Amino acid sequence: MLCFYPLPFPRAGLLVGALAAAVLLSLPVAAQAQEAAAPQIDSLRRALATAPPDTNRLWLLSHLFRALQASADGEQVRPVVQEGARLARRLRHRQKEMEFRDALGRIVLNQQEYLEASHQYQLVARLAEQPPENAYYLARAYLGLGTVAGAQDDFVGAGAYFRQGVHWSEATTKAHPRYWYSVAAGYTSLAKAYAFRLQLPDDARPPDSLLRRTLLYVRQSQQAGRQLRALGDRQAYKGYLAGSWESLADLFRAKGQLDSAIVYKKRAITIYRELQAAEQIITQQQHLVNLLITKGDLPAAATLARQSQAFAHELGQPLAEADCLTSLALALSKLGDGQAAYRAMGRASTLRDSALSADTRSAISALQVQFETERKETRIRALTQREQLEHAIADRRRQQVWALVGLLGLVLIGVVIGSLLFVRLRRSREQLTKLSASKDRLYALIAHDLRGPVQALDGVAGMISYYLRRQDQAALADLPPLVSKAVGQVNQLLDNLLHWAASQTGELSFTPAPLSVEVLLDESVALWQNTAAAHQISLYREPLPVPLALTADQQMVRTVLRNLVGNALKFTPNGGTVTIGATRPTTGGLTLTVTDTGPGLAATEITTLLARTESGGPQRVRRPGARGEKGTGLGLRLCQMFMERHGGHLSLRSAPTLPGGAPSGTIAEAWFPRVVEVSSPVYSPVLTT
Repeated sequence: MLCFYPLPFPRAGLLVGALAAAVLLSLPVAAQAQEAAAPQIDSLRRALATAPPDTNRLWLLSHLFRALQASADGEQVRPVVQEGARLARRLRHRQKEMEFRDALGRIVLNQQEYLEASHQYQLVARLAEQPPENAYYLARAYLGLGTVAGAQDDFVGAGAYFRQGVHWSEATTKAHPRYWYSVAAGYTSLAKAYAFRLQLPDDARPPDSLLRRTLLYVRQSQQAGRQLRALGDRQAYKGYLAGSWESLADLFRAKGQLDSAIVYKKRAITIYRELQAAEQIITQQQHLVNLLITKGDLPAAATLARQSQAFAHELGQPLAEADCLTSLALALSKLGDGQAAYRAMGRASTLRDSALSADTRSAISALQVQFETERKETRIRALTQREQLEHAIADRRRQQVWALVGLLGLVLIGVVIGSLLFVRLRRSREQLTKLSASKDRLYALIAHDLRGPVQALDGVAGMISYYLRRQDQAALADLPPLVSKAVGQVNQLLDNLLHWAASQTGELSFTPAPLSVEVLLDESVALWQNTAAAHQISLYREPLPVPLALTADQQMVRTVLRNLVGNALKFTPNGGTVTIGATRPTTGGLTLTVTDTGPGLAATEITTLLARTESGGPQRVRRPGARGEKGTGLGLRLCQMFMERHGGHLSLRSAPTLPGGAPSGTIAEAWFPRVVEVSSPVYSPVLTT
């Protein structure tokens, strides 16, 4: 148990640290550990030899640690605990990491590596951040830090740590009564820490508050021990009861009541003998020798010192034997037996020197083992880091390869897109070239066709001037029809050009609506009636059996009829006939027909007229009209485009030959897919000219 009793040597701190480790080693984890059989340990080691670094290996390390804990020393258990702590940290298993680091702290504390012990317990305290779930390990961490502080003679700091440990230990007992072990250990350690602070110079009296606090912790330690007895662990109860007797002995010694101090010290020794705690027996007997010397009972002190020296010699503990001989020499010296005291001090010095030499050699061996272990661990870390670096380099190269593949893919996609764009650009350039050629051809045709009417108007102007000079009124009366004819040709040509330009730029809107077929036909007759009369051509409309209505764009339908009737009049000789009408084919829809009595068309001429040029431009009609008229073919092309916009089509055919072989003319048909019968004519404004 913890003992903060003043020793007559400067090695008090080291011995206190060694005894302090016994407190934590006696806590439930160690108390509940059972000695494992050798076959079980061997089977666990074989399983660990092939186990990967995963959760199963972590549990195997935990079982091996528990098997070795009660039967092996720290050097055998320490590598297992260190590996378990590292693996638990890598797997982020907080509970197992706290368990392994707590065990490692106890091991290094028992080996008096106080700096490492403090580091491990601080890690345990940081991991136990969520009480009360981890309050047990938080309590153990504070108890461990207090033990480290006490081992380094910082008893004020040790008391502060022990109070924290007791606080969290009491928190765990609410859910886990078995954690009274840590409560008892905490109060016992607190009592010993305050008992040591009572050891002041003889001329100074300790303050009453310190005495009361020490007595309070002694009573709480005894109460926690009784809780352990109630749980059925009488051995742990006796151990903590012995610790409380020690603290009471120190308390009464500080108060100057040596008889009471001796009584409680003897009670503690009696309990340690029942527990067969050899090291504690020797230590407490040495303290009792000091009390007897202080009281003045020198013969009893000398007798007890000889018994303790023989017991230490039997246990093979040269340092403890040297301490007993030193106490014996002090008692003999005060009894006046100087020679015996000198011999006892000489033997003590010899034993201490040999023990220190052995300790030095052991320490050197331990340092050498630690150095070899750390060197191996450093090499393992270096190899691990090198492997990680190689993996990182491989990953980076793999990423670079993928990046290069992605870049090549993007370049390939860019090349493909560029090729497609180049092909489209090339096609667009070809189409633009063809459109430009078509435009040039169209301009040439328009210029050629406009020249005729303009020249006619110029000639009419000259004739007007000539007839005016001659005052020929009859000749002047014949000129208006010529002017009207030339203006009509120019007007029709310009109208077709406007529609053509609008259709090519997409500005010509398509707005279908119900249109009366009868009104449309009447408008066309009214539009061309004067022109037909000027050439003695009969123009009339066939009657409809029932009122019909088209669903079509009014402007486009008018343009189609105007061009078809204009072409029929152009190729019909004087005295001929042009008839317009509408029929209902059996296939559905409605067909607007324009029939003339002109020379008709051959099959090849019909094919040429209806065929589109590659550039989409108008076809040039080679045959002149009945009166020498010439056209661009633009009107027929517009008719085709407008019919396609309606979902219909335009067709040309020659009428059957009349009896006697006379020409029968041409029939132009414009078929519209949507037509309805109406009870009354659908309104359509009459075309004004």
